[in-house]
Amino acid sequence: MPKTFRIQAVIKIKKEGGRSWPVKTGYRPGFKFIGNHQTSGQINLLKRDDIKPGEQGVVEVVFFRMNLWEI
Repeated sequence: MPKTFRIQAVIKIKKEGGRSWPVKTGYRPGFKFIGNHQTSGQINLLKRDDIKPGEQGVVEVVFFRMNLWEI
């Protein structure tokens, strides 16, 4: 079962190692955590259509791989 979190996210601009185009609902990036732990997930935007680089907004992140939380 996936885990869902609601967070305030800031989308980094390209020169800061981020993106050059907006994030929209359904975007599925890879996530890196402490050490070498990685997982995939989906970002769902709340109350807006997109978040452009340099902007921030409230999003839900659904992590697909559960064994990450058992570490």
